[in-house]
Amino acid sequence: MSEQIIPQSRVFARERRRSLNVVFTFVFAFFFIGGIAARAQAQAPQNVPAKQAISVVLKEYGAAYRNRLVAVVGQKGATQPQHWHVMAYDLKDARRVAYFKVTNGRIAAATVLSEKQSAARRGVSFSLDNLRKNSTDVFTIADVAARNAKVGFDSISYEINGRGVGQAPIYAVELRDSQGRVVGNLVVDGASGRVLAANWNPKGAQAAYKNPLNRIDWNKVGETTRSVGRDIGNSFRSFGRGVRGALSGQ
Repeated sequence: MSEQIIPQSRVFARERRRSLNVVFTFVFAFFFIGGIAARAQAQAPQNVPAKQAISVVLKEYGAAYRNRLVAVVGQKGATQPQHWHVMAYDLKDARRVAYFKVTNGRIAAATVLSEKQSAARRGVSFSLDNLRKNSTDVFTIADVAARNAKVGFDSISYEINGRGVGQAPIYAVELRDSQGRVVGNLVVDGASGRVLAANWNPKGAQAAYKNPLNRIDWNKVGETTRSVGRDIGNSFRSFGRGVRGALSGQ
């Protein structure tokens, strides 16, 4: 029985088809897996900076809050915090403070603080229009200042407050090391980005940082946590006394 002789051209054609199939499969898998990874990355929660968090509140609850801001607090971010706590004078009762928790760019909670909380939290209001520097800018400013002072830090907290009519709001910034110890405090002008005051390795920084603010459950901002507003103020109270002179006349 004689063997069938396959023309060489057919052999080459068959091998070429196999090679093309392998290449096609590889390319398809590459782009398919890459597309899944890209979509997953796009859908992953992103920490937003302060001005974007405020904008989320304005979009969801009305632009009238734009000029009624009282304080914006974000804690313990590598560069930006996961949660922003936005406070503004309530639209229905100017004596009360409305509270919004913004997590990964979305409203996670919204309520009106109790009368006692509101009384403790009331302060000089400010407008988003006067907040020229975003928290991303302030991080860069704080990072440069810390490098110049030869101070390393692992997390940063922000609190934005008003200073009065015609003056830009300020960022009060706390820098902490990997053990939670305060290694620096700064006050940054919210319009120019100028560092108004700085305190490196403040007294007590070698002890574990135990600020009452860090023990507050921000998911419970009702009457049972009426000290929340006061404790936010306490976060920078001791540093604020030394800064008051630097801020006067600015």
